[in-house]
Amino acid sequence: MAHQILRSSLLAIAVLGLVSGCASYDRKTVNVRKLDEYVAKASAGGVSMAAEAFDTPEGSKAILDEDVTEKGYVPVQVVFENATGERVLILRASVELEDSSGRTYRPANSAEVADAVKDNKMAYALLGFGIFSYMSAEDANNDRGADYRQKSLPENLIVSPRRTENGLLFFNVGKGVRINGFKVKAVAELMTSNRDLDLEVTLP
Repeated sequence: MAHQILRSSLLAIAVLGLVSGCASYDRKTVNVRKLDEYVAKASAGGVSMAAEAFDTPEGSKAILDEDVTEKGYVPVQVVFENATGERVLILRASVELEDSSGRTYRPANSAEVADAVKDNKMAYALLGFGIFSYMSAEDANNDRGADYRQKSLPENLIVSPRRTENGLLFFNVGKGVRINGFKVKAVAELMTSNRDLDLEVTLP
């Protein structure tokens, strides 16, 4: 009996060791609310924008399963609502974050952010269970990269009439920087009339 208990205990320890020696990535959900529920929002010519920053370790982990702020990146969720009769184009490269001194930041590529917080495959292989731990780290990195890419604002976002679209932007502002009071600026192009609308919100 004692021998069986010992074997069960050793098996449990081995399983725990196997789990701890494997990397994983847990996909999170970004809660997208109605535009009028956001504090930071603005409208121009029938197009509206809202923004929400996740500039704390807890906020980042809640939507990305990683603290990207520790690497200097801050995720900002932006929501665009089109109440016009035209399609609206927003170029991701034209969106900028501006601090109180007027310094501007452009969005970083999601692959750059995912790479900054990737699991070290060789470290998992050496400290875990060889090829199994190596492959688990590779799978986690692939899942993370795909998730960050899927959640990101497209390079060319088209918002159809009476539709709402959203996505994440990543700004490299430096480790530990809180961005309350920063401004998010975007240009929305009405594709039929070829008019540009300037949108600007201040993060709380």
